[in-house]
Amino acid sequence: MTNEPQNIIESIRAIVSEHYRKASAPLLLSQLGKILKDKGLWPIAGTAEGSLRKLIEDTSDPELIIVRDPNAAAYIVVTDSANHDKINAIIADRKKISGDLIDLARLPKSFLNAFCVRQEGVLPVFLSKTQPHEYLLTEPQPEKAEEFWRIDAKYRLPGLRIGNIERLPESIRRVLNQKIERWSADIGVKPDNLYVAQSRDSNALSRLFAAQSPEIAKKLLIPADIALLLSEHE
Repeated sequence: MTNEPQNIIESIRAIVSEHYRKASAPLLLSQLGKILKDKGLWPIAGTAEGSLRKLIEDTSDPELIIVRDPNAAAYIVVTDSANHDKINAIIADRKKISGDLIDLARLPKSFLNAFCVRQEGVLPVFLSKTQPHEYLLTEPQPEKAEEFWRIDAKYRLPGLRIGNIERLPESIRRVLNQKIERWSADIGVKPDNLYVAQSRDSNALSRLFAAQSPEIAKKLLIPADIALLLSEHE
């Protein structure tokens, strides 16, 4: 089977159908992309633009439906017509769970790392108030103390590995969210002021650059083949 769009759509249809026969959990677009990549079906050889989401949407296949969580840009689900209502209900429940909580996916990765890095005993971590939000495991010099926020042990989840925040179990994300919300309320910081701007069409490449400080972003060099893969990954 060649990697023609129609052949890939047929494979996607089969993968989606099999997923929902076996599982009740949503099939994330990122998970679908990995399955296709493992099968050697994605990306399509010779194409340098577009994305998996766009390919699915452009087919207008009634059995391949893209569903987004309006409160989490990175949470994109692929479903079929039989499970469409169920997926909408799950996303509605996510909104009820999160309420006005923090959108972790929009916080800089460097910020989140300060809440997850391992620290000796119950010692605090100190987080820079400015980009790129570097953290210290030792207390900053007195003359620089006002440039850092203190994060005590009760607000952190030491040892948690932050990769794709949307792939973390819902229970873990909820605990991390609540800890950051409690910390922000206690010290008077509004995390939404730290959100990395995301557009509807943002991809892994744009989010990678957005998460860096301007100085680092200017120096960041990414091989063309890696840049292509990142630009096609949501």
